[in-house]
Amino acid sequence: MAYTKEKDVKNPLVSPRFGDFNGFPPILIHTGTDEILLDDSLNLLEKAKNDGVEATFKLWKGMFHVFPIFPDHTPEGKKSLKEVVTFIRNKWGLNNSSKLSNEQ
Repeated sequence: MAYTKEKDVKNPLVSPRFGDFNGFPPILIHTGTDEILLDDSLNLLEKAKNDGVEATFKLWKGMFHVFPIFPDHTPEGKKSLKEVVTFIRNKWGLNNSSKLSNEQ
């Protein structure tokens, strides 16, 4: 495989789903229905939950790989980033903090 360059594909540095998620903080996974790595996202979700991690998953209709990095080009990207900020604030108790900006 071009990506692994003949390394062990079960190495967690190559594929995180083979890693140990015990002790991880809550995880938020946003992925699109047109994501080339959709199955990998679902596998990651399952692995994290099996390791006892609080994992939240949201599937965005019609969205593609890394769509949240395009908030100026897709309304879904903008909404996703806002949801990420809300998730972080809620999980880390930053609801009344100015550490994370409301402006996006």
